[in-house]
Amino acid sequence: MNVVNPTFWLLAVLTVVQTTNFRADGTLSCFLSQKWCYLVELSEKDTLLMFDDRIGDIGFQCVDTDSVGYSIMGSQQGDGLENYFYEIAMSVAHNCTQEPGTIKKINRNTAYASVFETEISVQWNVDLTDQGSSVINYFL
Repeated sequence: MNVVNPTFWLLAVLTVVQTTNFRADGTLSCFLSQKWCYLVELSEKDTLLMFDDRIGDIGFQCVDTDSVGYSIMGSQQGDGLENYFYEIAMSVAHNCTQEPGTIKKINRNTAYASVFETEISVQWNVDLTDQGSSVINYFL
């Protein structure tokens, strides 16, 4: 009688993972009549924070208009053993503040989506004007 190694079955199950494509779009606004900078990040949160996955970001950018559109695209392949939902988080770090040299960060409420979805879209329009918690730099 031939017996198949259980490790083989485990590897076979773990490698059959569907890819999910993410897209986040929106508009950021700053109504302080000044040049302002920002960094938008899209990530997938995990139970253990050190295993959070960055899906994508738009990179650090500066503008001198009241509003700017953004679009982030990325992909993930599952969310760990027996976790069937992505925990989708977004944040914006910015200097649209009345205090020169201050950087603030706003976090979007976490959204949940099935790992069996092939396409997930997130829309977030936010007025950054003096909003958020103070942070040391854009990359925290």
